[in-house]
Amino acid sequence: MNFGENLKNFRKNSKMSQEVLAEKVGVSRQAVSRWEVGEAYPEMSNIVALCSIFHCNINDLINDNIVDIESFDKETQDSIVKFKKEQQKRMKGLSKAIYIITNIVKTIIAIPTVCMILLCLIFPFVSNTFEINNNKIKIINKEIDYRINGNIINIDGTDHYVETRTNIDEFIKSHDNTFFRISIEYILICMTILSILTVLSLHCLYKLYKNIYNGNTPFTIENEKIVHKACLFVLVEMVLQKITALIYSIIAHLDLAIDINIKDIIVILIGVSIIYIFKYGRMIQADTKAKIYD
Repeated sequence: MNFGENLKNFRKNSKMSQEVLAEKVGVSRQAVSRWEVGEAYPEMSNIVALCSIFHCNINDLINDNIVDIESFDKETQDSIVKFKKEQQKRMKGLSKAIYIITNIVKTIIAIPTVCMILLCLIFPFVSNTFEINNNKIKIINKEIDYRINGNIINIDGTDHYVETRTNIDEFIKSHDNTFFRISIEYILICMTILSILTVLSLHCLYKLYKNIYNGNTPFTIENEKIVHKACLFVLVEMVLQKITALIYSIIAHLDLAIDINIKDIIVILIGVSIIYIFKYGRMIQADTKAKIYD
């Protein structure tokens, strides 16, 4: 159906005459009549007024599939963004897939995060049982073998690479067990904070794509705030990771080869770009009063 037929149906379903509708909109009865027969189209302000009267959205009033945009007045044309059903379905499907996957990943990461929080609370009470000597790690009457080969520490059969320019074997021999107890607690706390920031970032992405799936446009005030938070969490996580590693390397006299690489700069630039895309996208949309129609 075209606009005129939709308008006529809405008016009749509301049991309203052309005269009454014209009075509510603030136009003549002849204008309403011309709209219904397709001889003319209302201005955007009048379309908005009609939507308010019939309690519907603009898409329902105009039609289900806009084909001839040129038939509308210039103000209406400037406010219309054609969005084909295939494109909308694809975007909605992608948004749903992303927010579902993000929620699953967030839950998976949240589980070890809770475990690390518990370890941070428990370790001070069992740290007095922790010892490192003779290529063995002892804690709560349990012994774990370890071997060092360059930058690789093999703990109980599993290799762990340590990015450092310091001789790891000499580093372990030059520090006592008290130092390592404090170090473990420090590392646990840092890893827990970084893991929490990761969960918060994923939660922001989950909310963002769920909002995009449920809404008509991604450029809303709420989504803009969510993007700001997500980028902030990622940035804080990157900076905190460098700072905590730097502090430990200074205190422990351990060269951890802390560098700011091109990948870090790219991530920061992408984050800032996304923030400005959402900021200016929302401003442009608000300024033009743009809508998306099927």
